[in-house]
Amino acid sequence: MIPLASGQTGTLLLWEFTGLNGDESSVAATGNTSKVTVSSLTRGSGLNPRAQTNTFGSSANGNVYGTNLSDAISRSQYYQFTITPNSGNHVTLSELDFLPYFQNAGGANDPRGAGLTYSTDGGTTFSSGITASGTASINGSLFTANLSGQSALQNTTNAIIVRIYLYGNGAYESTGI
Repeated sequence: MIPLASGQTGTLLLWEFTGLNGDESSVAATGNTSKVTVSSLTRGSGLNPRAQTNTFGSSANGNVYGTNLSDAISRSQYYQFTITPNSGNHVTLSELDFLPYFQNAGGANDPRGAGLTYSTDGGTTFSSGITASGTASINGSLFTANLSGQSALQNTTNAIIVRIYLYGNGAYESTGI
């Protein structure tokens, strides 16, 4: 468990993928604060499990990735988890940091990127896409989505479904988190 006192800021949850094959159907969080319950990390219907050591790896259905965030959203190419504040607790999310894996880093004419959407109503509706900042890397480099301006994610007692999208990868390539 990751200890956080009431009102304290810090890491709510984390996943460690070292030792994974990459093609697991889901992965439980390796750490979280006792103030929340966290679901396993899963893939959307637009991604297939793909063996990629030390990641939660994927390939795109039809071997074609979304070219941008809105295209990846329409193709359901996401990694998903849910954070649920335990009874008597509330959550404020200010940012989400993650290390995506892209088989190739791309370039100016072949950009890779990441973003997310979220739902606070059980998945009935999702937010517009939020672009994460970072530089695509074959070794994984930090991407950050600023969530401080998302009023639905501030001081909430609602469960939050988060979907992370990776886009711009070439055909027949793999991605992962």
